[in-house]
Amino acid sequence: MQNISTLVLFDIDKTLIKSSKGHREAFSNAFREVYGVNTTIDIITPDEMTDQQIIIDVLKKKAEVKKITDQIIKIAEDRRTPRKPPSNTSD
Repeated sequence: MQNISTLVLFDIDKTLIKSSKGHREAFSNAFREVYGVNTTIDIITPDEMTDQQIIIDVLKKKAEVKKITDQIIKIAEDRRTPRKPPSNTSD
């Protein structure tokens, strides 16, 4: 696999993002190949953003979602783990 060090995307008037499935797929492929993240631009509202800002906001949002998901999983796992009964030290 070839390492890509720079990602440059242009959408001056948002017409590509709003109307082109190919552009959305290009973003998704870039996130996967460049950052190793499986996501889409659909998790944000990219109106009036540059491509670089879209990338930043999507990655931030994805990190927030992952953090929240990890917290929810931990809570569920903690609830699933049987609790030890308190030790009876008064004997």
